Amino acid sequence: MSSPETVLSPSPPAAQASFVERFDVHPLLFVAMCLGAVFFLYHIVGSGIAFIVVGAKITRENAAAMRLITTAGQLAFMFVPTLVFARLLSGRFRNVFPLRVPSLRESAFMFVALISLQQLLEVYMFLQDLIPLPEFLRQIMQPAREMFRNMMKIVVKAETVPELLFVIVIAAVVPSVVEELLFRGVVQKTMERMFQPLLAALLTGIVFGVFHLDPFNVVPLVVIGCFLGVLRLRSKSIILPITAHFVNNLVAVVAVYLGMGFETKLSTTEFGFSETVAVFTQLIGFGALLFISLRAYLHSTKSVQDST
Repeated sequence: MSSPETVLSPSPPAAQASFVERFDVHPLLFVAMCLGAVFFLYHIVGSGIAFIVVGAKITRENAAAMRLITTAGQLAFMFVPTLVFARLLSGRFRNVFPLRVPSLRESAFMFVALISLQQLLEVYMFLQDLIPLPEFLRQIMQPAREMFRNMMKIVVKAETVPELLFVIVIAAVVPSVVEELLFRGVVQKTMERMFQPLLAALLTGIVFGVFHLDPFNVVPLVVIGCFLGVLRLRSKSIILPITAHFVNNLVAVVAVYLGMGFETKLSTTEFGFSETVAVFTQLIGFGALLFISLRAYLHSTKSVQDST
């Protein structure tokens, strides 16, 4: 007769084991396979298709085509491979993409923390622009940065409300879902098999920032990625990082629509006393708000951590 332990905790049938479990694939190798495949498909194949269809220069005339190609590329070359790798990692999607609905309280603290973080990163970008570069390096990087900003501005710039809604879908809705399923889903879940959960979240954030191939914004992207990873870790859900990612991108799209562009509110040609006061006021004010809201968020998710 079977013991109670045997009845309550049967070993899972071999047929139910995932590909990673059956073949004992090392987590680091699996992450490399996943990111390598998506990088090749999205950045190499997708960029090649965009270059063939749109050309090397993005203008208002071909911006709509570029938006459609970008969205199609995210769905075909990032979303579909993510689902495939999620299935290889686990037999159940919910193990990779947990869908616990966050409470209104923790969502509110997340929102305040995100807005505070955005303002601090705005200060960082302002200060980064003030770093003096050697003349030869400045002559190379300045035109490249302006070209990149102008290209992104054309892609996300909307002239009418219907166009704005379309841009929100392709620049905020789709990326927030697709990228979070990949990074906070497959990548972070796999990283947790190698590292302590917090370290896995931070490493995933670093990979997230570098993966975007944006040298001028790599630090803000890494910081945002780490923030999203902590949300995924503490909330035990993919929903909150998707929501935060959407809000982050939405703010950028609306800012461009309102004519604020990609320049920070602090941008100036001279760094005088008033700019110094503005910088330190913003650093202290939003730094304190970020600290308070993050502590409140961590406290609001304590019961979630205790239940697991």
